[in-house]
Amino acid sequence: MASVTKKEDFKFFNALLLILYIMLGYFFCHRIHNTFLLTNNLDNIENIQVVLKEKYPHSKNEILYFNDKYIFIDVTDTLKLDPKTKKATEKIHIMELENLFND
Repeated sequence: MASVTKKEDFKFFNALLLILYIMLGYFFCHRIHNTFLLTNNLDNIENIQVVLKEKYPHSKNEILYFNDKYIFIDVTDTLKLDPKTKKATEKIHIMELENLFND
């Protein structure tokens, strides 16, 4: 009987370690993405913020992804609530990079 509980304990701790490794991997990848792939010191980031503040004055913005042609921005409106979930409404705003360089 003692060996059965040791096996069960071993399986339980292995499952906990697996969950811990998955969580650490997620947070590590998220940290690398925010630190090295997204940058806050570009002048055009300010242009994006100006455009978004004009269009969505009461919102919180976060760049989700960008490529050679488009920037995908998560816009969370802090004043408008979704009637079904009672949470702040979220939109994905897509901007063309060419529009930022015309100024």
